[in-house]
Amino acid sequence: MNNFFSRLGVLLVTLIAYLPFPIIYFISDFLYVFIYYIAGYRKKVVRTNLLNSFPELSSIERLKIEKDFYHHLCDTIIETPKMISFTGAQIRNRIKMKNSERYFELINEGKSFCLLFGHYHNWEWISAAIATYSPINIFAIYKPLTSKPFDKMFYDMRAKHGITPLPMQTSMRSLMKQSKDQFGVIIVTDQTPSNIESSYWAKFLNQNTPIFLGSEKIAEHFETSVIFVDINRVKRGYLEFEFVVLAESTKGLSEFEITELHTRYLEKRIIEKPAYWLWSHRRWKHQATDAIKTKYHLS
Repeated sequence: MNNFFSRLGVLLVTLIAYLPFPIIYFISDFLYVFIYYIAGYRKKVVRTNLLNSFPELSSIERLKIEKDFYHHLCDTIIETPKMISFTGAQIRNRIKMKNSERYFELINEGKSFCLLFGHYHNWEWISAAIATYSPINIFAIYKPLTSKPFDKMFYDMRAKHGITPLPMQTSMRSLMKQSKDQFGVIIVTDQTPSNIESSYWAKFLNQNTPIFLGSEKIAEHFETSVIFVDINRVKRGYLEFEFVVLAESTKGLSEFEITELHTRYLEKRIIEKPAYWLWSHRRWKHQATDAIKTKYHLS
């Protein structure tokens, strides 16, 4: 029965992919009313996250961020299926690249890349754009979904635009096998680690936060350049991004320096425009132990 509803859901998503943008944004506006005012989807999580991240803001200011976030969340939900129908030309029309000359110079120099960002703006659209604009192999590390029909849909949707999706659990082994040529690997860095003892901990948005070390390990192992993909919204349905070089080489960097660099860049962008981050994510469900606080000098 669950498989039947999953297949029905995939069919619905596929139908949405071929609707004109004015119609999907009409659906998004309706979805916002339902999710925010009727269902109250994860409203408690969002409010707690905003309060802990921005205690200096007034309740009115946080409420504005909250409502703007839910509007953006609904747009992201309803926009993402368009990747099924998008052509490369449509991606280039709606997602522009800017100020990224050094990225292409490094490609000409033979470098490979860790391409990092968080759940900020429409991360699926940006992944497709990276592959569309880049003349090298692009991999993307992802967490497989429990629903097989939806997992296949997302896999095919990403692969259509030149991305090679790699399951998180086997990503390092897969990269070793497939990375004989120059490559970029997309890593969404703000996932919640399941093993907090093997994670790096830092103050992030005013809170003790566990952070995956996967991007640092991959960058060091393959001696890649480290790029933060900085995203901005131009208007509804249009984005722009640039490749910001955090480190051209991992040589000479201290332990955790790569992780600190991309964590601070993401934090800066969230503080500048908070509504575009995924506040409904239970990012802080793990608490730092006394041993972790001592190791990482946390309060």
